Amino acid sequence: MVHGLVLRNGQLQKRSISVAEGKIVKANLPEVDLRGYWILPGIIDIFSDAAADRLSQCVTPHSCVKATLQAVDHDAQRAGITTAYLAQSWSNRTQIGAPTRAAPLLKSLSEEQKSCQVDLRTLLCCDTQMTETQDQILRAVERHNITFALFQDRYARQDLPARPTSAPCLSSAYSSDSLINSGTPRFLCNLATRFEQLGIHYGSVGDPNGDTRERYSMLGARICVFPNSNSAAQIAKAVGDPIILAAADILNPTPPNGGFSALQVLRLGLCDILASRRSFMSLPNAALKLVDDNIRSFPEAWDMISKTPAHVMGLFDRGVLENGKRADITVINRATRQVEMTVSGGRIVYATGQAARQIASINLASSGQPSTKAFPSPTGALHPVYVGS
Repeated sequence: MVHGLVLRNGQLQKRSISVAEGKIVKANLPEVDLRGYWILPGIIDIFSDAAADRLSQCVTPHSCVKATLQAVDHDAQRAGITTAYLAQSWSNRTQIGAPTRAAPLLKSLSEEQKSCQVDLRTLLCCDTQMTETQDQILRAVERHNITFALFQDRYARQDLPARPTSAPCLSSAYSSDSLINSGTPRFLCNLATRFEQLGIHYGSVGDPNGDTRERYSMLGARICVFPNSNSAAQIAKAVGDPIILAAADILNPTPPNGGFSALQVLRLGLCDILASRRSFMSLPNAALKLVDDNIRSFPEAWDMISKTPAHVMGLFDRGVLENGKRADITVINRATRQVEMTVSGGRIVYATGQAARQIASINLASSGQPSTKAFPSPTGALHPVYVGS
């Protein structure tokens, strides 16, 4: 049981929260005083290139998967991330995306993610021009439990003229210069159909304009990730598609110069979720910046990196601190604004600073044991674990 300022039911409340057997429960357990901290739902990162960036630097990426995921897992813990989708490309235009490399990487990622402390998952980014690999993509998706996929047209240009999207045939709606391969519409339709059957969430990334976003939405690819124009975000908003922006673009906004400004788009209400893309730490920092700049209230800002992505991805067991939900918790020091503890699935996977000292000083007198540097385990007992520096 911990006491602090808890984000619960859409409000910051001075109250306690108990964890047992990996879930949030209503029970009397050993107490930890975390006054001076925000106790928040664990962060859900809907798009991260953290693993891909590391693997692309390896001469033989397949042999680097285990070490890469260990490093990514560690970085996620320190940033308060409890669930993350790691992007893996399927494209001949990226170093690790060619099918001969991507297929074994997907297998290794699926196997190694099971040993990570944070819930790491794979996000497949499919190049729309990879039409000849349709069967390979579907086999990989089914074999390696992929639950999230994005379409990306690497040939798309932002200066394409707008086209009507009311054509009765989806194929004709896709007849734009940006989709130069005549087999692309059928390819995307086939993938979309199978994704629907498998219950896979899917969308598109890097939409260059509203025309492209509307076509993807017609296809069923409703999740709009990192749009590259105001018109793409506006169309997504108009048709009710969730919009994801990069947290780094909020922390370091592009000066308004007629181009795309993520912060401006967010101020217009054209953003539902923030994702890290590169740095995990950008997520809590961006959420707090939105609060400091009076762009969002604290609950609204935190929902963008926890509750809303959980809802969009169908992760209904997390994203909020409610009894019976998975115990994913991020603890932030209100004075320093630093993440000092991360709880993933009820297990404290990272702790540092005063939060670590508070946990280490738990009095075990009731069990007849002396005080020790120990953390509550998922069963409510105590066991020694690593305390971050």
